[in-house]
Amino acid sequence: MRKSVIIFIVSITLIIITFAILYYCAPVGSFESKLSVVEAIYFSFITITTLGYDDIVPGSDPIRLLVSLQYILGLVAIGLFINSVWGSY
Repeated sequence: MRKSVIIFIVSITLIIITFAILYYCAPVGSFESKLSVVEAIYFSFITITTLGYDDIVPGSDPIRLLVSLQYILGLVAIGLFINSVWGSY
């Protein structure tokens, strides 16, 4: 179980960082305003945890697709983690 926790933490961290970089590098107009580094990390974290506070909103279709992809990857990662923990008991 310990190995699955480490894999989960590393996977989620890599997904958050990768998408935060993509959001930060997104062209002007992709969001309501250009995201700072902290805002990009925050938005990526909020998206992958499926909270969605609606304070940062994607403004273009390509970014909406990217956000949807991150949301799906987050659900899959969390589902795989729960499955591996459940299977160890």
